[in-house]
Amino acid sequence: DMKKSMQKKIEQIMLPVNPYTGLPLAEDPCIVTVSFVNETTAYEDKMTDAYYRNLAKEQYNEWLREKYPTRDALNKAWLDDGKGLADYEDQFKGTVEVYGMNERSGGTRRGQDNLEFIGSIMETFTKDMSEHYRSIGGKQLITTGTIWGSFPQAFIRSNEVADVMDYHAY
Repeated sequence: DMKKSMQKKIEQIMLPVNPYTGLPLAEDPCIVTVSFVNETTAYEDKMTDAYYRNLAKEQYNEWLREKYPTRDALNKAWLDDGKGLADYEDQFKGTVEVYGMNERSGGTRRGQDNLEFIGSIMETFTKDMSEHYRSIGGKQLITTGTIWGSFPQAFIRSNEVADVMDYHAY
């Protein structure tokens, strides 16, 4: 799983002892912040990798089932765009698509739910990675990386569980 792979990579980078300081990077006071992901693009535009898009779709439908107890409740909520659900879409059958942030977001309830879901995934990821980093002795402030793209509301939740917010430009 991707999260376990990233945790292992963080350990490989941050735990070896620096022969000059006698400290692992995770404890080095000269390092102020760590970021597990910079310029997160997993949900930018179209998620092109079929494996990860399908995984996100499964998680999105599960998230929708928790938020909307029936297909009718979801359809009613999403009627604000004049369309609602397509005939084939049903969160209990796992057939509602998740979209990248720039594919379908913002002004409709459907778009807002999509962004809220992406934010919840990013928040959970940040919490899990931060807890792991602290468990291996990481001392630095944690940032989630810059808020990249036009939809910062999807990143706010992950930044709320980090120590500092990074917003940089080039």
